[in-house]
Amino acid sequence: MPCIHVYGETDPAKAHEKVGVIPFNLEGTDHALLAAVAGYEAGVGVRNGCFCAHPYVVKLLNLSEREMMTGRDQFLKGDKSDMPGMVRMSFGCYSNMEDVDRLMEALQMIQNRDYSGDYHQIPKTGEFVPKDFVDDYTSFWVPYGNEM
Repeated sequence: MPCIHVYGETDPAKAHEKVGVIPFNLEGTDHALLAAVAGYEAGVGVRNGCFCAHPYVVKLLNLSEREMMTGRDQFLKGDKSDMPGMVRMSFGCYSNMEDVDRLMEALQMIQNRDYSGDYHQIPKTGEFVPKDFVDDYTSFWVPYGNEM
């Protein structure tokens, strides 16, 4: 897909030299929104952000000093809405070509804005969630001492 920017080696002949991790961005789409839509609507789990490699991601994204400082200042105010980053897909020992196809279909859906959810961003975390989504994990949590 021409609208995908892959960070790192893209020559298939050198695939044997790489680990099964591919960082990328979809042109015109926030990395956090892409990750949310892929997960909520396509069942495709990807990671997004700076992957504990902020200086390297800043370099790969070619961010200016001003962009870095603006992002830092916003972050220090508790707002991660415009944090730079990328999306990372990873191959596991269980991954197969159907998984790759599913991701590619999800990316096409996202690029075409064919997803059904109405997403909003949580400034404190930078994450996108579908409108009216409620994260209720209390049913999975058992207080210490009350284990079954």
